[in-house]
Amino acid sequence: MNKPFLTVALIGALALTILMGIAIGPVSIRHLPTESAHLIISLRFARLCAAAVVGICLGAAGAALQGALANPLADPYILGVSSGAGLGAASAVALCPVPFLPIALPGLAITGSLLTMGLVVGGVRLVGRHSPSHFLLVGIAVNASFSALTLLMLVAAGPRMNWVILWLMGDFSQASWPQIILSAVVCVVGLGGLMSMGRALDAMSLGDETATSFGFNVSRYRFWNVIVASILTATAVSMGGIIGFVALVVPHIVRLLGVRQYRSLVFLSGIWAALTLVVCDIVARSIVPSVELPIGVITALLGTPFFFFLLWRRRHVA
Repeated sequence: MNKPFLTVALIGALALTILMGIAIGPVSIRHLPTESAHLIISLRFARLCAAAVVGICLGAAGAALQGALANPLADPYILGVSSGAGLGAASAVALCPVPFLPIALPGLAITGSLLTMGLVVGGVRLVGRHSPSHFLLVGIAVNASFSALTLLMLVAAGPRMNWVILWLMGDFSQASWPQIILSAVVCVVGLGGLMSMGRALDAMSLGDETATSFGFNVSRYRFWNVIVASILTATAVSMGGIIGFVALVVPHIVRLLGVRQYRSLVFLSGIWAALTLVVCDIVARSIVPSVELPIGVITALLGTPFFFFLLWRRRHVA
């Protein structure tokens, strides 16, 4: 598919879906007083923008990690980045006073994410090999440990336990404009950084030896890709909680449309993931009257069948 056409189509669909999402919800704004209608529009627009920013962060991070680790199943969750960010954010929700949450939550989420990456990189160096498979194996081990610590935070949360559980399953209802703006800035900078390393990702996706033969310092590029992807993931987790399958599945969907170069793949995966989460947010607050479903539940229900389809397709081609 023509990449300029696909880019324009995705951006147009995202903008149109956000506009439609403002009008869709359990409460109709047609017959409300002007002030109430404006308030609901503002709240819906904020959470739709939050969903879009989170989607761009996750989609771009997932595509970059799959290229940097030369593994189509790599994503921030398998590497433990999301669990580290989740532990930091859950600690903020459970332990910090409410007035400090707007600062503590993203701060501790990013700290947890970078701590996780430090442990993964340190573990890889400890075993003495920097291969993509070792990144994944160490990441899985760290992910298990941090997930267990997150469960301890649920116990420490006390009265806030329900809030922490809802947030861990994915929730945009608490998004605020200062947080959205700050996250959008991080998102733009991180996306630009990953796209600037597109040629290196193209080479690394073919294997370390091939990338080295093209003159790329594989260890350095892999390190910086993982760091930038970790920051984007932490930004997404701090604002929307832990939302699975988006970072894993969306880059594969974009590849099915013929996009192979990572500079375009990273960007288009971000836009497609943003569109996906905006649609999921609309569904989450509209499909069941008076009940808002967690975003993570919807993405898992949609992503699991497609993930099995991808596995079947790879086996079928093989």
